[in-house]
Formats: sequence, structure tokens, C-alpha cells
Amino acid sequence: MPCQSFCNKYNEISGVVKDMDLRAPINTDTWLAGNISDLPFIDELIPAGYLLYHAARIHKKGGASAFLCVIL
Repeated sequence: MPCQSFCNKYNEISGVVKDMDLRAPINTDTWLAGNISDLPFIDELIPAGYLLYHAARIHKKGGASAFLCVIL
């Protein structure tokens, strides 16, 4: 699902993942920077029982992809 910034929508994204019981949602345009400034958003975004893998676009603003997956 394109989210165009986790940073201002993390509550909504987390809610959709939990409410729809999504097992492996892939998100694009996360706008995560790939550094420590992402941690507050990532901590709020990840529902219990999930892991987040993401790849930031280094040296460019915006973009990035993320993969949430259920811990089995």
C-alpha cells in the first residue's frame, strides 16, 4: 500500500494492519530516512507480533520501501 510518509500516518497504518489482520503488508513511499530519527515512528508503527524491514533511499528525500511481516 502506498503510504507517502509513515511519519504522519503511523497510527492509521498500524490500525489498518491490525484491523485487517494483514500478514505481510508491503509499503512504498515510507519517507523513512534510514537513521535514528526513524525510531519513534517505527516503534509506534509496528503492531505487536510484527517485524519491520525497510530500505531507505540514501542521499535522496522521500521514497523507500518497507515490509511488515508477522512473527510466526
